[in-house]
Amino acid sequence: MNEINRSVLYHEAGHAIIARRLGIKIKKIVIGHNKKENRDGYVETVLSLDPMEILISIASRCCMNSFLNEARRSVAGYASELVFAPKRAKKDLSATDFEKAEMYRAKALLSRPIYVHRKKVPEVKVILEEVKEMLCEPKTRAELFKLARALVRRREMTGEEIEKLLR
Repeated sequence: MNEINRSVLYHEAGHAIIARRLGIKIKKIVIGHNKKENRDGYVETVLSLDPMEILISIASRCCMNSFLNEARRSVAGYASELVFAPKRAKKDLSATDFEKAEMYRAKALLSRPIYVHRKKVPEVKVILEEVKEMLCEPKTRAELFKLARALVRRREMTGEEIEKLLR
């Protein structure tokens, strides 16, 4: 892996590995600068809840964990940079990842079951630390490095290709 791409590789691989671990399906992962969108890569996932399920979950207050998992996935790229490429990591969460995590955290707050109204929904900084711990687990770490190495060669992979690689 060359030094220039290391933080981007780890960032996007982090999103994908944590999404996979949380049961969020990956459509594809792409590494490479996109001038139109001004980003160096992205991971496209299948929304863990379809729009109708989201409406039902908010109405029934039953899907807090799904929203917290989406927040975890959102901060996973930055967490991966902090753990595996700390010299290259940005000083703060990227704005869009942070905004997404905050949005999902807010949805988790709204969807707390009534009978656990006192249950705390963690702040994004706490979620970030939790994800960093997940990334340091040996199996997760090995999967992330394996995916990052594959992305150096391929630059784009589908969810099926990622599953095949990590089996």
